[in-house]
Amino acid sequence: MKSGSVQLGFKTSIIALFVGSVLIIGLTLVYLSFERISAVTDSAASQFIGKVAESSADRIGSQLKLVRDHLEILNALPPIQSAEIENNPRLYALLAAMVKNNDQLFSLYVGYDDGSFIEMDDIGGTGRDSRAKLEAPEHAAYRLVLISRFDPAHVKSRKLFLSDTFETVRELPGPLDYDPRERPWYRDAQRRDGSWLTGPYVFLSTGKQGY
Repeated sequence: MKSGSVQLGFKTSIIALFVGSVLIIGLTLVYLSFERISAVTDSAASQFIGKVAESSADRIGSQLKLVRDHLEILNALPPIQSAEIENNPRLYALLAAMVKNNDQLFSLYVGYDDGSFIEMDDIGGTGRDSRAKLEAPEHAAYRLVLISRFDPAHVKSRKLFLSDTFETVRELPGPLDYDPRERPWYRDAQRRDGSWLTGPYVFLSTGKQGY
């Protein structure tokens, strides 16, 4: 050992080199193991998410199948095809029954090219604030909105509130400035791209989201 300097012997250098090599190899193995574990985890997570998505899609599809069946029936009804929506109690009772017998449905809407419109809402389970907004009587179970623009010179609009037995319990003037052709559901339906489910939007009558 010289003054002002430190010298390492041959044995010490070999030990240091060996320890350094072991550390490098160990860290490399740890890194590779981590990478492999991460890859395996990512693969397993992707497969799990894929199966969950597939299962969810199947479940949602089965739940909405009845809705789609109702829409196909609605579309095939002669009074709907011929736009005989004014003063048609049998049609109103049928629409109310379709909504009542399907928990997935809140409303049935039909809009026409000239802006005429019919809507049947199930308001039996709506809260007090929503009923007040709709001006619904206490015992009303359904709300029917009718807008007729078949005669541009005499636009008709009215709201009917029906009981559980589909009898009219109240009638009010309807909106004259409401145009279904401006609503997202109407525009989505006009795409005619083979899809039948719209994007989510907010129901004007209740403020809730729907499809």
